Amino acid sequence: MPDEQLLELNPSPFCSCPAGVGLRHVTEGRAASWAAWRKETNERNAAIKAEAKSQIFIDSGIPDRFKGFDLTTFQMRYGEPEKTEAIKAAKEYLSAGKLVKGRGPSGQDRGFYHGMWLYGPFGVGKTSILAGVFAPLVERLGGGLWLPYLSFLDQVRQGISDNTATALKQAAMLTPVLMLEDMGSMGRELETAYTQEVLWQIVYHRNAHLLPTFVSSNLDMYAIKAHFGQIGEGFTQRLAESLKFIAVDGSRIRDK
Repeated sequence: MPDEQLLELNPSPFCSCPAGVGLRHVTEGRAASWAAWRKETNERNAAIKAEAKSQIFIDSGIPDRFKGFDLTTFQMRYGEPEKTEAIKAAKEYLSAGKLVKGRGPSGQDRGFYHGMWLYGPFGVGKTSILAGVFAPLVERLGGGLWLPYLSFLDQVRQGISDNTATALKQAAMLTPVLMLEDMGSMGRELETAYTQEVLWQIVYHRNAHLLPTFVSSNLDMYAIKAHFGQIGEGFTQRLAESLKFIAVDGSRIRDK
């Protein structure tokens, strides 16, 4: 019988005599050692599994320049009116794990957004704000992928020839937290019908399963429809269901 079960028996099989007390201490020590070994092994296996998944993509972690971004500090330094709504929504998301879409006449919630799409000119802080949400969520939920959009497209295209495209798609679909950085017009030359279909499947799956998804982009909702051609209408509808679109503007934070 395993030591753990032996220790849980009632009445106890150990007598109160010195020999019985000594035997109980030995048994408790063995049980503690086995519990520590199992915990260490499980943690190591989980780390190996997470590392293997992250290595499917190149550049799948948060870039160094965005590490350590804190929303409160960001607001103190760059909190001009054109950025306030996005910062407020980011803080709300970290607090509640979702964003309320609105409230009905009786005050009931109309549903929730499970991510954010921040759009606006380059350099105004969209990605920095989302970095302040991404890092805490990854720690809280146990994993995530940060994917520069151009790198993502390039790797999916290459994955067709080396049979890794499906693994790339599934990793992005299933990761606890997904960030797509700088998704927009600069990727047009790399987009194909296949990469658009992959992107559609990722968005559809994450929307259906309420998985946190964040996007920084120079495209607003109307520009997305035009940008993605045949899938634009349905693609935009799915995005609008799951992500809150917020404009970010004002001064370039890289100039400060």
